[in-house]
Amino acid sequence: MASQKVGRIIQKNERTQVRVSVDEYNGKTFLAVREFYFDAPSDDWAPTKRGVTLDLELIDELIDGLKDIAAA
Repeated sequence: MASQKVGRIIQKNERTQVRVSVDEYNGKTFLAVREFYFDAPSDDWAPTKRGVTLDLELIDELIDGLKDIAAA
């Protein structure tokens, strides 16, 4: 069974947002950064193919990389 804990929602514009979440699937935990779009017919947000899913063990490397970019 899959579960998801959304950590941050970044609103790009009124129809697009980026969600940073921790997902669990088949007993493994992942960090997901995925773009969502607003689907008017369903009146709900839906995921796109745009995004990345990483093993949660790589979160420190991702944070270090983001810090390097921010400091540049």
